[in-house]
Amino acid sequence: IGTWGPNSIQTVKVDAANTKFTSQDKSGKELNMLMSKDNKSLYLCPSTTESVALPTGMTTVNSGSFNGAVGKLTIPSTVTSMQSWPTSATSIHASNEPTSYVAVPSSLKSVKVYASSATVQTKYKGLGFTNVVVGTSCGEKASYFFENGVLTIVGSGVVTSAPWLTDANIGAAKIKRVVVENGITQVTAAG
Repeated sequence: IGTWGPNSIQTVKVDAANTKFTSQDKSGKELNMLMSKDNKSLYLCPSTTESVALPTGMTTVNSGSFNGAVGKLTIPSTVTSMQSWPTSATSIHASNEPTSYVAVPSSLKSVKVYASSATVQTKYKGLGFTNVVVGTSCGEKASYFFENGVLTIVGSGVVTSAPWLTDANIGAAKIKRVVVENGITQVTAAG
């Protein structure tokens, strides 16, 4: 598809009858992204101040996919190829370990990355990110972060425990909002 001018495209909507591309996830929700019909490849994500959550199952972020800055960027564990990065983001929630990638722009390296595991943390530090924190486990592939009254659950699969309830620094009374990221399929631990 090629490279677009910075911040030039604001909205992406693909006709549902298109057999090659889509702008919807598998549930039919509009994502304002140009993707392959099977949601495995990203071709364009316009610049936005909104949060961007790449769909679970996506494997490739193609060259030139990001068209500027984004709000919070959530990258599922299925993404193995990062051939494009946004110019900036408010934060990155990463569950993936890219095996193929292009250099991270210097403007993005100091952004806080919330890694779902120590392995993901090591990978992102190796990519040049300088502010990478790892979440606390709450399932086989799920972890959580707590910051400014917000409990954020990231990763994939089932949340099987609620360690935030016994964490002296958190406790249920300090939680003002709960965010369950794309990729979490079930919460069996109640809090």
